[in-house]
Amino acid sequence: MDILKLILAAAMLPSAASGVFAADTDDAYATPRIFWDVASERTVFPANSSYTGYSRMIQLADGSLLAVTENSGIKIARSYDGGDTWTGEKKIVNNRTGINECVPDLLQLADGTIIVGYNPRPTQPYSADRRFGIRCKISRDNGETWSDEIYIYDASHTYDDGCWEPHFLQLPSGELQCYFADESPYTSSNEQQISVCRSTDGGLTWSAPECVSFRPGCRDGMPAAILLEDPDEIVVIVEDNGWYGNMGNFTPTTVRCPLATNWHDYHVGGPDDTNRNMIYTFKPGKNMAAPYIKKLADGTTVASCQGLYKRTSENLDLWVAVGDKRARNFKSLSRPFSLPESKSSMWNSLAVIDGDVVVAVGGIDRSIKMIKGYPVSTVGVARAKSVNVNGVADEGELFSGESRKLLPMGTESRNPSYIDMVWDDDYLYLTASVDDREIVSDQGKSNDQVTVYLDPQDLRTTKLAVGLYRVTMNVDGSLTMSESKGRTWGASAAVDGALYKVVTDADGYLMEAAIPWSALKVSDVSAGRKMRMAAEISQAGASATVKDVMTDVVATRSETWMPVSLLAEEAGAAISLPSVSGDSGVTVVSEKGRITVDSALPMESVRVYSLSGTMLCGNLKIDGGSCHEEFIAGASGLALVAVTLTGGMTVTRKIILK
Repeated sequence: MDILKLILAAAMLPSAASGVFAADTDDAYATPRIFWDVASERTVFPANSSYTGYSRMIQLADGSLLAVTENSGIKIARSYDGGDTWTGEKKIVNNRTGINECVPDLLQLADGTIIVGYNPRPTQPYSADRRFGIRCKISRDNGETWSDEIYIYDASHTYDDGCWEPHFLQLPSGELQCYFADESPYTSSNEQQISVCRSTDGGLTWSAPECVSFRPGCRDGMPAAILLEDPDEIVVIVEDNGWYGNMGNFTPTTVRCPLATNWHDYHVGGPDDTNRNMIYTFKPGKNMAAPYIKKLADGTTVASCQGLYKRTSENLDLWVAVGDKRARNFKSLSRPFSLPESKSSMWNSLAVIDGDVVVAVGGIDRSIKMIKGYPVSTVGVARAKSVNVNGVADEGELFSGESRKLLPMGTESRNPSYIDMVWDDDYLYLTASVDDREIVSDQGKSNDQVTVYLDPQDLRTTKLAVGLYRVTMNVDGSLTMSESKGRTWGASAAVDGALYKVVTDADGYLMEAAIPWSALKVSDVSAGRKMRMAAEISQAGASATVKDVMTDVVATRSETWMPVSLLAEEAGAAISLPSVSGDSGVTVVSEKGRITVDSALPMESVRVYSLSGTMLCGNLKIDGGSCHEEFIAGASGLALVAVTLTGGMTVTRKIILK
């Protein structure tokens, strides 16, 4: 139990120490937003002239990370500290004469086997004895040694009729699937379909391919697959260049079928097929290609692509969107690396580690980079324990997030920045820390500043309305607030009774503010209170001001701001999800192959996942709710338990299955 407590403590994430909450069911904005932590950016594979930028990453059952990339063959590397450092780079597949081994994918199976797939691509001059194909290797000792090459599929020997980009998915039955783009059925046209081959012996032998999707006259390509539950459904994201009005550009698109159908005698067709859906609610009008998709422990989906949306150059950047638990309604479009127009992020992918940390992986400057993002749907604000408003992170002074890092920001400026909050009966406390080595303070002209928007009554307005507030913390030492007059913001003025202090040094600045509840016209503050907030960090420069803003926020519409819940727990305590009682009270114990889940509130479902995303056991629907559930684990190693409570809140716990 002592080890389990340590594991659970480690699962408290920097940007979501208060939990990643499911938004209220009547919320106009129920999709989480990803807060990318600029300080977490790391190099996975160093710069090399042979790197294509194509890389994939997974978390293994022992908690370590394994990455694979294309580099004159196929290379792997390992991290034992959550991606901070990478070691053990080695080549597991060598290029053969006249054949390049390309675009790898990897997966850890339920029995611990690791499989790496790749795409042999002949070079010119073509010959019939060298074909475009899909191959794989497997490891049964956690990636230390690898099998001989295993045949999956061969297409033609020419580029125009080849096959491309393998991706693996394992079903609950144990069936292993390999999806890929396939031109070989269309030798007299430029069409392409998505195909799937199957293995029932852990990747040793494979079936003939079956069609998954085909839009006549077009090119479905670059598949990535996930399995949804309740109802069980296979969803494959592809690049689709056939959407009317999108000028032939590729757009991330999902195709799907019930697990019971499993692509047998069925495939998704053209534009009239209701199982083909563009993931965006708008047509980008520019290429948004090379998609990827993953699923968080609570079922939330995330998708990525390389695209030219909002780019003025032809250099592609990595874009990430967040969808619901049915892989629909994608929004919160963000750029994890926020590259300048002169740079590209190519052949990108996503990983999910610890159940709800999103890792974006991209090929930048011939190296492979990663950055961590934290999906948050409701900001849980702890009760203040000890706050001294002096602009210094005093010892024993605790905010809601670990090291004051409740909400990471700074992707546009590339300066690590963090917003945090706590509350007590008298004040709402705000703090902002910004790494900035070029602080600008011109006494009112062009200051570095942090603006926090507040909707203390949770009005969820669709336009600027009375009851909204805008607090500006200036690096020059001034604190002002504007109150909305309905159609416009009122004049900025000092706040009666407010406390504010900013301290600057060579590395940046730390701001602390205490806003009286009375200034926000709140008289009944208590735990469980719902609010809205948004933040904007302005960093002035010689030619322009760079602004870091929260994704999808419209400053005049509080319905787009982040939901906030005031928690009963003090900062620094083991914070859990908010509820009517103020404490979800979820405990998870794993002993002798049995998982026991207890909750102070009725549970709607419990799911147990391996770190690779495979559901191991659980109850997808608990009729009438239950406060106690038990399951047989059927596996060992690290796992994630996702508990959905009555009302839609989800709690995740990391455990050791033993």
